[in-house]
Amino acid sequence: MNSAGGGQTVFCNPPYGRAVKDWVKKCSEEAKKPGTTIVLLIPARTDTSYFHDYIYQKPNVEIRFIRGRLKFGDGKNSAPFPSMVVIFRSEPMAKMTLSEAIEHCHDVAKKLGCSECAEEHLQLATWLEELKQFREKEI
Repeated sequence: MNSAGGGQTVFCNPPYGRAVKDWVKKCSEEAKKPGTTIVLLIPARTDTSYFHDYIYQKPNVEIRFIRGRLKFGDGKNSAPFPSMVVIFRSEPMAKMTLSEAIEHCHDVAKKLGCSECAEEHLQLATWLEELKQFREKEI
């Protein structure tokens, strides 16, 4: 992630490990640029200093905890930790419904064409669709 002028929406799935804290800090800083939204998929480590310093109860930050454990690609095993989606925004924004978020992910993926970022948006859309189906079953 570079330090451009902002005004973009970025999905980030950083390498997991000790460097996550640096990515969270960078995303928090970059999201302060006007018109910028950063969606970050990271382990749900609520006991860490970076969670409390940059995410928890911060204005313009939204946290979505993912129920269960994620599986990546065709992997047979789930991640050994829970995950969360953290959304950093430069300014307050109306919340999207799950259907709107799914549509947004597909729209962004189409605009990006064939790229790793497009694939990540499609993966996020798949997870959101699964969440929507789960919630519909609960009702």
